Amino acid sequence: MSRRFLGDYSAGERLPPLAIAVDATLVVAGAFATRDYSPLHHDARYAREQGGHRDLFLNTPTQLALFERYLCSTLGAGARIGRLRSRMTSPVYAGAELSIDAEVQGADVDAAGCGWLRLEISLHADGNASSRCEARVALPVTAQDDPWARRGEEWKP
Repeated sequence: MSRRFLGDYSAGERLPPLAIAVDATLVVAGAFATRDYSPLHHDARYAREQGGHRDLFLNTPTQLALFERYLCSTLGAGARIGRLRSRMTSPVYAGAELSIDAEVQGADVDAAGCGWLRLEISLHADGNASSRCEARVALPVTAQDDPWARRGEEWKP
């Protein structure tokens, strides 16, 4: 992937989708990696019988990790996530086919010269909207700019 800059994006632009197959291993590994030991995320029988769900489902931190994966793979190594705000509307069960995409909401440069891309990211499981995420991501404004080098007053996510 070639390096991209803030000026390469415009409001209303749709970014390419990322497809991810959700299996039980992803659900369980994501839950354990985030220290979420709820049986809803690792015991299918419990999830069905006690939780009233059809199967295991992704926890919130794992969904956020998938949003981060999408941003990093789509925007490249020069992108630095400043903020994420998500809202789940329905569970993502093991066995689902995920599709994550985003729309650029806008771009601006702050007083310190840091370029910010605002995105609305959508996560669909088996074609149904499951989660939304608002993201604020720093991108280089020029070839000399590096959002990862910003510290202190230069970094205001």
